[in-house]
Amino acid sequence: MKSALIFALAALGLLAFANYRKHGFKVQTVEQPQERLRRPRAQRMRSRHRNQDGLLDLNSATLFELRTLSGVDNDHAERIIENRPYLTKLDLVARRIIPDAAYEAIKHSITVVHAA
Repeated sequence: MKSALIFALAALGLLAFANYRKHGFKVQTVEQPQERLRRPRAQRMRSRHRNQDGLLDLNSATLFELRTLSGVDNDHAERIIENRPYLTKLDLVARRIIPDAAYEAIKHSITVVHAA
């Protein structure tokens, strides 16, 4: 008799659980804060040629990104793109692509990443 009662209660519990899952009742959970917030797509696209320090890569930057640098006009940006690839950022001055004054203005904002 006792085992029949335990069996009946177990079956009732399983039916209740199956009905609970069938109707899609969901337990609300507390969301954990994300460690790193996702940036909007436009912001990611603007910074895709920058490294983690925020330096712009001369070998992959677009014309628009190069023109955002202070001291670089449209002509300088086009010449930077035409004379790729660069081994170091000093190649801008060594190859006479931009003047020394323009290089002094942007040297702390640029870097060169070599393709692997």
